[in-house]
Amino acid sequence: MKIIPQDRTQSVFPISCLENLNLPDAISRYNRKKSDSRTCITFIGPESDSEILSDAFPSHDFESRFCPSLEILLRSGLYQNSNIFVFTKPVHTTTESDASSILSNRCQTKIKVLSWEDSPSVESLKKEISSATEEIALFNAKEIIAEDILNRSRESGGDGSKEGTSKTPEGLGARKSDHLDEKEFREFIRVKLESHLDSSPEQILSKAIEIIKR
Repeated sequence: MKIIPQDRTQSVFPISCLENLNLPDAISRYNRKKSDSRTCITFIGPESDSEILSDAFPSHDFESRFCPSLEILLRSGLYQNSNIFVFTKPVHTTTESDASSILSNRCQTKIKVLSWEDSPSVESLKKEISSATEEIALFNAKEIIAEDILNRSRESGGDGSKEGTSKTPEGLGARKSDHLDEKEFREFIRVKLESHLDSSPEQILSKAIEIIKR
């Protein structure tokens, strides 16, 4: 998901806000509010592939859709609400990278574009989809947690304060200002969330899923 900013004046935050970040509490709030949802997959390719794949992805875990081509998918709007797109056959009209960019811009959410051609079997494709589902879940959780912390920092009176100075937290480097704009604050929250979980991408993913999805 993407948190789309509303039409409002962008906030500024004193660096002191960063000293009081409580990531475990923020993750706990996310756990209490999150709801379980099925992964929405759109398979793009011939009807013969849909018959094979519809049996492989049970409806209680996945919501599957099928579309014969990327062009029809874009014209029809069937891409909406899907998280993962799988090309079941090679695409000759565009590259996988371009297709991913097009769909990302249309969906305005975190998505993954996969190719069945890169997976030697249905089982390996299922593993790829499972990994993509976890990656999307982690991304969405970080966005929601960052937004929650931002909102609470505004409500606590940190927004826009110009009084006092604070020691610059590790990771920000030397700064001329003792305030952060909203983009900087949000990015720092994301970085600290990853550091809180672990440093390597693989460990971040496994620990995040363990903490956020339990």
